[in-house]
Amino acid sequence: MLVALVLIVIFFYPQGVTFYLTCSSSMLGDVKYRGESLYNNIVVIDRGGVRYLYLNGLLHSGMSLSDPYALVFDYTKLFAAGPLLVPNASRTLFIGGGGFSGPKFFLKSYESMMVDVVEIDPAVVEVAKKYFELRDDPRLSIYVEDGRRYLARTSEEYDIIIIDAYSKNYIPFHLMTIEFYTLVKSHLKKGGVVILNIIASLEGPTSDILRAEYKTIRSVFSEVAVVPVYAGSGSQVQNIILIATDMELPSKEDLVVWAIRDNVSSMLGLSRFFGLMPSSELPVMDVPLLHDSYAPVENLLNPVTGTRLGREYYLGVTGPSICS
Repeated sequence: MLVALVLIVIFFYPQGVTFYLTCSSSMLGDVKYRGESLYNNIVVIDRGGVRYLYLNGLLHSGMSLSDPYALVFDYTKLFAAGPLLVPNASRTLFIGGGGFSGPKFFLKSYESMMVDVVEIDPAVVEVAKKYFELRDDPRLSIYVEDGRRYLARTSEEYDIIIIDAYSKNYIPFHLMTIEFYTLVKSHLKKGGVVILNIIASLEGPTSDILRAEYKTIRSVFSEVAVVPVYAGSGSQVQNIILIATDMELPSKEDLVVWAIRDNVSSMLGLSRFFGLMPSSELPVMDVPLLHDSYAPVENLLNPVTGTRLGREYYLGVTGPSICS
């Protein structure tokens, strides 16, 4: 049977050229939604018992159809490092909503937690409500605006701030600078933590963006832990979690023990991730400190985009494929 595949590479977007993918439903799975907003080309598909959200051809979120509150992607499980490190946390901020998997999990797993989410695209919020089981909750507040703009105007303080607004091929530079993290810190309660997800490697050219961000955050916070999501060579491009705080972080060995003893962390298998933490600090002498006036994010990100994994993820044809 012949199946038609149309790949259109046309429109211009602040990230640069973005790929629209138009595939037959037999190749995608069950297409639940396809639309456009000011910010994104949005595709929602069901396949293999999971519902996937693609934004501009990039895989952004997944939801188990049998358990809508489960965390499908491993890197999102490390968001639970926040409550593990701040056991009395009462308020969490997510910058970046997507399919709202992290916020939904927090609302279900931490019954006294208030959750605020900042998502720049109103259409993404509506898609999450319609297709990703995002329900009204008195403990949930959603703000449709840029994350930095929200922080600049709000007086709220948080125990945990989670930043999940980066992708392999585009990172808003104004969410990576010293000035941004100084603003983040001003909204963090004493003893609070910042958790962010970045896609890079631990070493080699594809580590530049990670090491520049690490260097920048270390100039604002006294402690920054690096937690890769997958075992493998240091040059492997993958999700890497940074945990920043001004309190003294436990050792790698203690984090493993804490994760085993904590109910939620044990269920999510966080001890495995903590066991992958590098034993030494990342080298940063050859990467820039990122300022509002100088943040060459595109140049730092280009090696990641240019890798086989980076290109395939950009086209939406990896883990899981949008067109295979």
